[in-house]
Amino acid sequence: MFYSPVNDPLILSQRDSIISLNDPNRWQPLGFDQFIDQSGNLIVGSPSLLGAEWGSVIPFALKISFIAERDGFEYSIYRDPGAPSLLVTGDVQGLVDYKWNFSLVTAWPSHLGVSD
Repeated sequence: MFYSPVNDPLILSQRDSIISLNDPNRWQPLGFDQFIDQSGNLIVGSPSLLGAEWGSVIPFALKISFIAERDGFEYSIYRDPGAPSLLVTGDVQGLVDYKWNFSLVTAWPSHLGVSD
């Protein structure tokens, strides 16, 4: 996996660990003593990022728009949705957009069940 978090884990037992956030626009891992994944496996410590490296997937019905590069790795881009909404001090519309997008992040997993 190519992604490395820029933020330290959020230690759930420490109320002030949110203060250690380096970049609010990037993913922050959760800091658990132990974790049980959706398959019932016990993981000691925090789980790693669970996400697809879509730049390595070869589709059957899309054409490459362009090749992007980050941290020395090349990614084929098939459809560029544009930049995400970011938290920027003083940008009121950006904050509204960010809140809406963040609400989707919390809503979509609610569609999953124990059999997924």
